[in-house]
Amino acid sequence: MVGPILLLIRTKRANRSQVTEKIPEHKIRFRPAYPYLAAAMLMLVLTSHCVRNAPNLEENRPAVLSLQENNNSYRLGERIRYLKDTSGLTDRQILELPDDRFIRSTSIRPNFGFSHDPYWLRVTIDRGAEAGITWYLELRYASMDNIEVFLYRGSQRLSAEQGGDQFKFSRRFLNHRFVHFLLQFPYEGRYTMLIRVSGQDTLELPLYLLSARALTRSTYETNLLQGIYYGILIVMALYNFFLFVFLRDQSYIYYVIYICALIMYQLADHGFGYQYLWPDSPYFQARAVTLTASLTAVAVVAFSLSYLRVRRYSRLLLRGFQAIVVGYVLLAILSFIVEPITALQILTAVFIIVPIYAIFAGAYIYYRGYRPALYYLIAWSGLTASATYYVLSTVGAIPGNSLTAHAVYFGTTLEVVLLSIGLASRINLLKSERDLIELRRKEAVQRNQVIENDLNQARLIQHNLMPRKLPDRSDLIIARRYIPMDKVGGDLYGFIDFNNGDLGIFIADVSGHGISAAMISLMTKHQMDSWAHVIDSPAETIAILNDNILTRTGGNFVTIFYAIIKPDRIIYANAGHPYPLLIKKDSDIVDELKGRGRLLGIYRDIRCHEYEVAFDPGDRLVLYTDGVVEIGVETEVSDEQLHRLLLENRRLNAEQMMVQMMKSLATMNQSRPFVDDVTLVCVDRAKSGDDVRN
Repeated sequence: MVGPILLLIRTKRANRSQVTEKIPEHKIRFRPAYPYLAAAMLMLVLTSHCVRNAPNLEENRPAVLSLQENNNSYRLGERIRYLKDTSGLTDRQILELPDDRFIRSTSIRPNFGFSHDPYWLRVTIDRGAEAGITWYLELRYASMDNIEVFLYRGSQRLSAEQGGDQFKFSRRFLNHRFVHFLLQFPYEGRYTMLIRVSGQDTLELPLYLLSARALTRSTYETNLLQGIYYGILIVMALYNFFLFVFLRDQSYIYYVIYICALIMYQLADHGFGYQYLWPDSPYFQARAVTLTASLTAVAVVAFSLSYLRVRRYSRLLLRGFQAIVVGYVLLAILSFIVEPITALQILTAVFIIVPIYAIFAGAYIYYRGYRPALYYLIAWSGLTASATYYVLSTVGAIPGNSLTAHAVYFGTTLEVVLLSIGLASRINLLKSERDLIELRRKEAVQRNQVIENDLNQARLIQHNLMPRKLPDRSDLIIARRYIPMDKVGGDLYGFIDFNNGDLGIFIADVSGHGISAAMISLMTKHQMDSWAHVIDSPAETIAILNDNILTRTGGNFVTIFYAIIKPDRIIYANAGHPYPLLIKKDSDIVDELKGRGRLLGIYRDIRCHEYEVAFDPGDRLVLYTDGVVEIGVETEVSDEQLHRLLLENRRLNAEQMMVQMMKSLATMNQSRPFVDDVTLVCVDRAKSGDDVRN
């Protein structure tokens, strides 16, 4: 595709150089790019030809699928007989039709393209004596609107299930991006499975029959590959975002926006968007691919205009890109007006416009002497070839297989890497265009931006290490609040589940603030999460923790309170932390859980003691850090005030008490920001009849 363009450009420039002044050599050397592009295009063409014309080794497979003990996975593509239903037949009528009414599939991934009429599939299954009873039918295509599965034994219908994107995701049998159906073969012998498919998207049917073990393995392997793919995209986005912070070149931020749009499109196309982002909206799911693909095309144009400097080299190219933006914006709007199948057919028809135009623009601007356009040209050539390969298989023009299914993965990965390299190659050009004095003036601002982003990343890491959900306990009601003073803080808390049903709970505070305190808190949290569940003594746990972090705190220290809640009592130890408060049922007294122990991270022998106290139904335990009492520069909450607040709110449940406590503290501080990290954890021993849902 791009080879003739490069050949024409090279020949034209070589001829022109004979009659005009000599052109610098670095501007006419296309040899490094052309052989690789030509080889890549030739490989794809040959592969497609081989896939189309290779003898089908599966045609000799028996029409009946025999389930055996030693096989956990069966591909159904070659076993399928299909029929286009133009008369609205029922499953009973389909069951009674003779075999000669059906067409035998010869593809491992049958694909009927876009169709307003449904298709019926019939598969005959013979369960051997040693084969398992429970199997799972998996459709490895995430955009099927409606699929109905009927299982018969003779004329008796054993099950009838329905699924697909036209239903809310919560209706699915498994929390999986693909649709699954549970099939039971209770008796040895022959069964008939009928499948009816219809929808607004292409009817692609990579069907598999899996055992539970095979399903688990397949899901793990697929998610691993998907994780690597999305990880590469995210790394490229973050890498170029940091380059944007350093260089302040708009091309980098446009590239990051393009990658983010590409990720959203892939999430929609792969089914992850429906699984995690809009599971309750079949209406949006039917339009998500068209919408995200259109937004991705707009992002491509924005990036191309900046990267290629189109305004400098060609106003005609600029108008063409602007027309593409208008067209895809209209398509995005149209996706909510017309039927989804119509919008998808339009998208499939016009998808090639963007990559072809991008290749032409890259070739022209490289011809004009802009060297970074070479990376752009190669990247879009590879993506265009892979995307064309994928779309041809999607509409049924070539047979589908694992290569076509993953072609876009390879193409987009290659593209984002090459474009990232191309962006990096602009750094030298940027240095030659910008004055060094201007760069030095901006260094301080750029460093602050990097630090700000580092803080945001550290905050995200710290937030992810905090308990995302509370322990699911039938005997305890737990509520918590955590408010760091800075982007990251030194407070931490956590829960430890013991095999015997006991629950460990700890709260700690690292001296200082900012990244250093956050790193020590993350280290402490990791230590507790890693091994504390195997030691049933709080004092011993704190002693081991001190030994592990003693030489790693860099002059900071840690205070910690750790308790193990048993069915009738609390066993605890304290190393310099503010005393937790215990309010007994129907009592007007707040008891402090006093304990002796040295600060962690300073002394080798912390001499931590262990204590016990009864914890009965209706009792309340409150843990906090010193930020709860040292709330302002000139405002402190005394012990009496804190005790009074707890007693005033003791009739409220744990979550309501948290809300009221935070309001009271904010009022006492006159709504000014807190001067220290604030962490507050409340644990109620449930009484009979209490709602214990945390």
